[in-house]
Amino acid sequence: MDDFDDFMLSPEAEAALAAAEATLDAAPAPKVPAKAAAPRPPVDVRALRATLKETWGYDDFREGQEAAVAAVCGGRDCAVYWATGSGKSIVYQLTALHQARGVVLVISPLVSLMMDQVKTLNMTCGREVACFLGSAQTDRSVEDRALRGDYRLVYATPEKTANQDLAGALDRNCPGGLALIAVDEAHCVSEWGHDFRPEYRRLGSVRDACPGTPLVALTATAAPRVRGDIESNLRLRPGFHVAAKTFDRPNLALRCKRLAGEGPAAALKSTAEALRDGGATIVYCSTRGEVETATAALNALDPAAKVAGYHAGMPPGDRRDAHYGFLSGKLHCVVATVAFGMGIDKPDIRRVVHYSPPKSMEEYYQQVGRAGRDGLPAECLLLFKESQLVKYNSDFYTKGLTGDGLANFQASLESMRRFAGLTDGCRRAAILDHFKEPYAKGWRCGSCDLCRRASDPGTRDRDYTKPARLLLAASHECAGATETDLVDLALGTFKGKGASKYVPPQHARAQAAVEPLLAEIRREAAWRRFVTKDSMKSFLGELAARAYLDQRSVKGAYAAYAVYDISERGSAVARGRANVLLPPPQFVVDEEAREAARAAKRKAELETAGVDVSKIPKAELDAGKGPALTAELDWLRRVKAWRDGGQEAKALAYEQLLAVILKWRQDMAEAHEVAPCTVLPDHLAKTVAYSMPTTEQALRDAGVRFGAGAKDLAALIEQAVVDLGVGGAVEKDDATPVALPAGARAFPKWKFALEKPNKNGKPKPWELSHARFAGGDSCAAIACDQPNGKPIMTRTVVGHLLKALIMGQPVDLRRLHLDGAAARPLPCGAPTAAAWDALDEAAAAADVDVVGAESYKAADLAAGVGGDIAALAEIDYKEKTEAQVRDWNAWNSDRSWWEALKRAGYAPSPEPPAKKARCGS
Repeated sequence: MDDFDDFMLSPEAEAALAAAEATLDAAPAPKVPAKAAAPRPPVDVRALRATLKETWGYDDFREGQEAAVAAVCGGRDCAVYWATGSGKSIVYQLTALHQARGVVLVISPLVSLMMDQVKTLNMTCGREVACFLGSAQTDRSVEDRALRGDYRLVYATPEKTANQDLAGALDRNCPGGLALIAVDEAHCVSEWGHDFRPEYRRLGSVRDACPGTPLVALTATAAPRVRGDIESNLRLRPGFHVAAKTFDRPNLALRCKRLAGEGPAAALKSTAEALRDGGATIVYCSTRGEVETATAALNALDPAAKVAGYHAGMPPGDRRDAHYGFLSGKLHCVVATVAFGMGIDKPDIRRVVHYSPPKSMEEYYQQVGRAGRDGLPAECLLLFKESQLVKYNSDFYTKGLTGDGLANFQASLESMRRFAGLTDGCRRAAILDHFKEPYAKGWRCGSCDLCRRASDPGTRDRDYTKPARLLLAASHECAGATETDLVDLALGTFKGKGASKYVPPQHARAQAAVEPLLAEIRREAAWRRFVTKDSMKSFLGELAARAYLDQRSVKGAYAAYAVYDISERGSAVARGRANVLLPPPQFVVDEEAREAARAAKRKAELETAGVDVSKIPKAELDAGKGPALTAELDWLRRVKAWRDGGQEAKALAYEQLLAVILKWRQDMAEAHEVAPCTVLPDHLAKTVAYSMPTTEQALRDAGVRFGAGAKDLAALIEQAVVDLGVGGAVEKDDATPVALPAGARAFPKWKFALEKPNKNGKPKPWELSHARFAGGDSCAAIACDQPNGKPIMTRTVVGHLLKALIMGQPVDLRRLHLDGAAARPLPCGAPTAAAWDALDEAAAAADVDVVGAESYKAADLAAGVGGDIAALAEIDYKEKTEAQVRDWNAWNSDRSWWEALKRAGYAPSPEPPAKKARCGS
């Protein structure tokens, strides 16, 4: 090959190259120690600073840069081991621009990075000082000009350099010869590195071609053993300068998240939300398929986000658009295969996300190193599953590796697995450990997820013995089980193996051991949410990370997979002799974070509305639910919605009704010398104001327990709902009701009464109301005590029960008309005989078939009535006056009863006059 088609090689290409290396130079010639560099005159560091200022505008070097530049300008070899973003490129760029003669050869496998550096450097200098040579260079005249010495820096791939003796040609042909050879990504030269390249091993030949030229090796990821390999294989001359800095990147906030069964949308949801906050983002994927999946998921989560994919299988034009769109800021996010970021000279990347984990700590550290190269804070999130790490043990990734090469690959993979699975300590400290960099005992970065967890009481270890025992008990009986089998056994969902559904004896024992534990957990509401596949997968990873389970990799026919054995520590838990403390699963942490944010928002909402939050129990504020909190929020949100919707009169009327109730409360408190909240708590006053119970029994059903004066309160509410016109209340002049049967009675189901059940299997609201009414609850009690804690109007409950009637359910219509045990009409009860006759006549006049047709327009029926009702039908509800609203709602209440009874096939007859009734809610 001439150079790389993409920024880095695919896993299969890497494996192929590794296999080729096994046969390359089977009997290599012994390395000849390089001679020490010939002494040169001392370097004027003031002149170096002047060049730095003139070219880049910097007043001074960063730590270590001046010494490294001075060393190579003085003719010494140099090894630079600096983390990404530390300014390695200055070492060879400034050297090229500072010296009067000679050319600098920069060797790198990262085609795009070289092209970006060439473009940036030429723009910075205002002239062409650098070029790139390789198959991606379309202008063939560039190479001729490079060999004439027209450029100060020549960038080339290792293939180009080694195959065509580029170093020797530049040294022979360019005025001043070759001033410096820079080998970037020098870890590729070492078989102990994470990204070994055979072509890099051949770069020792440049020392033979140019023995007197200083050579600088640069890399961001090199453990001590790799450093020794680099220095030896590139034949750095005695006395070479070593420039090494800390591997710590203080501005990077590292986080790892173990995934269970989340799909792409769930896994990338936080990333999509972060994109709205701005900042360039790279999402790394290990395969082209993952790139396409993740790109589609991010675009679906936020269509406004500017996200593009990038992989080697895309057309060159699309790749170029993604590359330069991201570089220029036109794109906010690129989802790419793992080498993309290595080829991007972009310092302001604020976020690096691994959609799938890399194969080693070196790869991980190099990739997250693309974030925050400008020194500003950046976030790095690693998403992983155990299965993704285990797969790297398969032949697809290890083919051709033997001996030390295979051992090194597996050691690097195990290091990555340990890092991803850490449950305590510090992520950045773990990186320093891996690269053998010392640090103070007990040091913590304070910014990674583990450090934040340690300082946050909400994320510290908790007792998860009960759900953990499900997995451990299953593993105790079933050695060597896979993740899928263990989870299924723990949840009681194991169905056997193969088409025959065979259950091996050890699996049967595991099922028997787990069954009583599972039944116990499912009886306890606090633990039920943990008995899911995702939760069990999360616990499984934590148990393996903390040595309750031993994980090992097994090679199958097609891929490698993980199996688990119980450890002694885990056996003690399985037998009930020890407890398990684990960090809360991510879904719990996420739920609690969301709820904390919602709680803060609710509190602010209440305080803004003038609610005294000290009167709401703290447990309700923290939990986000409870009678007091729900009533307060429901009231202020309803009133705000009315006002926002232009219904100022309605909002004011309800507030006046509440004022009537609160005045009664104050009067009772003064008369009986008790606190007002003892008479009627604030939240209950709002519930009563909305549901409007008008009898003593209805008030008691609503929760009012202050018996003294309750009769007066009922009368006050009854009068106020008419005076204020709330809830459609109206006083009827003709109180002669229609006759209704006593006792629960079912009528034939109306032929058009068809309704699909809820997808979640939950009952419909009318079904809940009917069940409670049939069980003896009054309409007022049902209205005030809803499952969600939010009261509804009594007339809404009446509507539910009329719906039950046409659905063929038995309903006690007389009890529905009368308010419980009180022998008086319920507000919004059955219509009077006169109203019934008027509706019959209107239907005939307007040719409305309420029984034989599936639907009709209320406006058509109103037109049959004529007069004021017909006129009201033509006025938008929001435009009606208070009096018009009362009249319209009263007519609609009668219409609802008439319609339901007609459809049920019941024709009532008049009853003797009853006490004059007022129809309210």
